[in-house]
Amino acid sequence: MQCIIKMRAKAPNVADLTVIKAAISGLRIGSCCEYLERYKPRTVGELFDVMQEYCKSDRGAGEESKP
Repeated sequence: MQCIIKMRAKAPNVADLTVIKAAISGLRIGSCCEYLERYKPRTVGELFDVMQEYCKSDRGAGEESKP
């Protein structure tokens, strides 16, 4: 996700759709990728919101499974 933010900062005139497609194509198969494929965000802001929620839930799931 950080590389997408850096890319966006270096090229602010790149269309949101281009950034969204690049981000989705760079994801490994998983629940976040599947969600983004089905419900494509309309803005980079929406993309970041979805990705942050999945990052939070992944971290939380790992912590809960520890004894």
